[in-house]
Amino acid sequence: MQKTEQNNLGINDVEFYILKYNAEKQDRLFKIRSAVFEKFPNASERIYYGIPTVELDGKIILHYAAYKNHISIIVCYELAALLQEKYPQYQYTRATVIFTDNKPFPYEFIKEICTML
Repeated sequence: MQKTEQNNLGINDVEFYILKYNAEKQDRLFKIRSAVFEKFPNASERIYYGIPTVELDGKIILHYAAYKNHISIIVCYELAALLQEKYPQYQYTRATVIFTDNKPFPYEFIKEICTML
C-alpha cells in the first residue's frame, strides 16, 4: 500500500479522515481500507473530492466515505448495477453502495466487491 504524505501528526490524510469519526465508523472505514489493500497491495490512496480514494496504476478504482447515518462505497456505474442485481438487500444509488449504521456491517460483502473491481 502506498500511503499519502503524512501530516504533522504523523498520519496520512486518509487516516486523518477516518479518525474524525466515532469508533464504530472508524472500524467500518478501516475494514473497507483493509479489504481493498488486501486485494490490491500496490494501490495508492489519497483524499479526492474530500473522501478517501483508492487508485491503481493511475486509475481510480473506488471511493469510500462516512456520513451521518451510513457509509458509502462509490464504484463505477456498471459494477453498482451488477451488485444491485446480485445483492438487492443493500441500498444503492447510481454508482454507490450504501451501508446504514443500524445494520451489521457486511465485511465479507466488502471483500467480494474488491474481487469484482
